[in-house]
Amino acid sequence: MTLSDTVIRNVVISFLGRIYTSLLTFVVVALLLPRVLSAEGFGIFSFYLTLFTILGVIIDFGTNAIAVREGSKEPARMGALLHSLTCLRGMLSLLCFAAACGLGVLFEPGRDARFLVVLAALHLFFHTFGGFGVIFQVQMKFGWMVFGQTIGHSCFFVVALILYLRDRNDPFIYLLAFGAGLALTNLLFFFLGRRLHAGAIRGGNADFFRLFREALPLGISAVTAIAFFQVDTILIRPIEGEEAVGLYSAAFRLLTFTIMVPVLFNQVLLPVYSRYILSDTRRFVRIFRRAVLYMGIVGLPISAAIGALAGPVLILIFPDTYIRSRTCLEILGLAVAMIFLTYPHVSVLIASGRQLTFTWISVSGLLLNVVLNLIMIPLFSIEGAAWATVVTEAFVLAAASIAVRRHSGFWAFSPEMIKIVPAAGAVGAAAWLLRGEPILLVLTVLAALMGGILFLFKLIPFDLDEDENRD
Repeated sequence: MTLSDTVIRNVVISFLGRIYTSLLTFVVVALLLPRVLSAEGFGIFSFYLTLFTILGVIIDFGTNAIAVREGSKEPARMGALLHSLTCLRGMLSLLCFAAACGLGVLFEPGRDARFLVVLAALHLFFHTFGGFGVIFQVQMKFGWMVFGQTIGHSCFFVVALILYLRDRNDPFIYLLAFGAGLALTNLLFFFLGRRLHAGAIRGGNADFFRLFREALPLGISAVTAIAFFQVDTILIRPIEGEEAVGLYSAAFRLLTFTIMVPVLFNQVLLPVYSRYILSDTRRFVRIFRRAVLYMGIVGLPISAAIGALAGPVLILIFPDTYIRSRTCLEILGLAVAMIFLTYPHVSVLIASGRQLTFTWISVSGLLLNVVLNLIMIPLFSIEGAAWATVVTEAFVLAAASIAVRRHSGFWAFSPEMIKIVPAAGAVGAAAWLLRGEPILLVLTVLAALMGGILFLFKLIPFDLDEDENRD
């Protein structure tokens, strides 16, 4: 099986799995909860959902990416990596649980609400076992990872659906269901990963501190990156209130749904970059530039379509009151293309051991985003938070591109990238012309048009490295 075949197989498996899990989450968060919770209740749920997401990244702290990189280079170290990974994640999960409890006490006035926040936060301890998922990535067996995620999200969906049908309108009960699903996923990662890795799982202090030292810059980067991507939701609540959080979350959830494509695509490519970045530089450059082309030719048309279809999509999914999020979604759509193009650059910095560089980029992005939010939310409400996101993502893309050029000696952008312009123009124009038609019909036409464009530009069938058959 060729490299492209292996990559596309795992991308397809991951994508289908993420479509399923995202669809379940989307049904709960976007369709069920806005209809059973008040706007304020939905804002509270969204606040803690964002908080738990940030804390989950803190528990990971970049260790998974380092373990994938090192395990891909030296499979014999996998046992020591897993031991160190589990110990470090265990300590961080304890700290994050304490932080979640502290914020629950700070924000929630009632004893019952505080107690339920603590119960929901207990799922953070199960992140300790989630590090065994790196085995699936190192061995390029992403189907096992998808299986664990599918079971966990299905649990969340079933419990939430039962609560919805019983007309339960307490946001904290749904947070408990969310936590239960994540706990189950992490336990499955442990048992399935242990089955794939039959060797001993042991390591010493030297292995632990080596992993921590390597992960520290990336951990800071990952935490600051998720923080500047999510901090606006955290800041909106004390400035504008719970209802504003709910309105902003409606638009923001649609944004996060679209960016699962670059997340999954580059997750699969990280071990490939790690394999070739030193051993075959020419091939690495070809793969990287091709990846950027794919991200651009998909991301820019999505941005163009969001600008035209923000209103109809919101009306299709959310109750009528959420149409107030339309302008916010239109603004956030501008960030989609930049996020798509940023991910390959970040993966290359990680694969090349330049995680400290990414740290500086992420910290700078976080500081910029916080300052912009503190200025723009009081002036422009949730639209100000959206503009802060767009400006921050533009900064991160520019900084990551310059960093890759500086450390690797080449730009990601090649003459072939000009194909992105007509693709985005065609999809954007079609979206504007069809925006008065039924939204499902419009989305179908746009998907078919995008497929035709990819075929016309010879990007279908998928070809990551046109010279791979020579190797």
